[in-house]
Amino acid sequence: MKTIRTLLLAVAVCMLTACSEPKTVETPAFSMEMPAGYSLTKDQISIPDFSETMAMTTSTGGVSVIAFPQGPEVEKFLYAQSFGGANAELRECSFSNLTETEIDSRKVSKVDLEGKISGKNVKGSLYSFEDGNYLFLVIGFGFQGAPDNIDHIISTIKAKPDSRSEEEIGAARLAAIIKVSSGTLPRAVDEITTWKGVSADESRKCIIMDMEISGSSADIDQDYFQTYLDSNRDEVVIPMFREQRSSDYLIEIPARLGYDVEYIYTTSDDGKVIGRMHIDNSQFAD
Repeated sequence: MKTIRTLLLAVAVCMLTACSEPKTVETPAFSMEMPAGYSLTKDQISIPDFSETMAMTTSTGGVSVIAFPQGPEVEKFLYAQSFGGANAELRECSFSNLTETEIDSRKVSKVDLEGKISGKNVKGSLYSFEDGNYLFLVIGFGFQGAPDNIDHIISTIKAKPDSRSEEEIGAARLAAIIKVSSGTLPRAVDEITTWKGVSADESRKCIIMDMEISGSSADIDQDYFQTYLDSNRDEVVIPMFREQRSSDYLIEIPARLGYDVEYIYTTSDDGKVIGRMHIDNSQFAD
């Protein structure tokens, strides 16, 4: 998430372009009020149907508002973004005081942060809440702490209605999360396994995870490997899906849309399929 780094770079020049009075600003997903003394950052980093961002700065700090698809539980989502290490921009920050508060009759989960972002010492807070069909993450920080008017800023955030059908929204969000996830691949899982790709097989209504095992199919006892996959699915993967669904969109969105998930394992040397792990939607979505 490059939003926070962009905010830090913009703080130094904010007073040159700051607005002199409150102003309504908008994204395709939401509108909000930008208070006097703030300016919008030049680069607003958004991914259609997955995340819409509005970032603004003052001379002493910044606020970033990101709208994600509704689905994960608010508190678990915020925990994953902070303590869970899901937000790479915050890896050098420590977190404390995960609490629930109320801002303008809106239930908001909050966690405090302190540490370094792009090499600069900052303090602030992360906030998360639901509005409309979105789950919002608000990051407020500065060199001394979160902006004093952060509660007011949060109270002005309003989700926009989506004129598309539920099926159209679901399909668009699924395509978006697959695109986002694909951008992080290939990725090593362990010393011999690489996660190569992810796609949707619409004819089977199934999310396909392409996994590659180092070596040749001739060197692997495929019956033994399939038995291992079956056991690992029941004892490890399904429980993990159930636990992480509330904070992982690649599990949550397919679960909600009724998709199965299938891992297909091939060998790196000859590209042959040596095993499959199929997980029915009912095994992790109920």
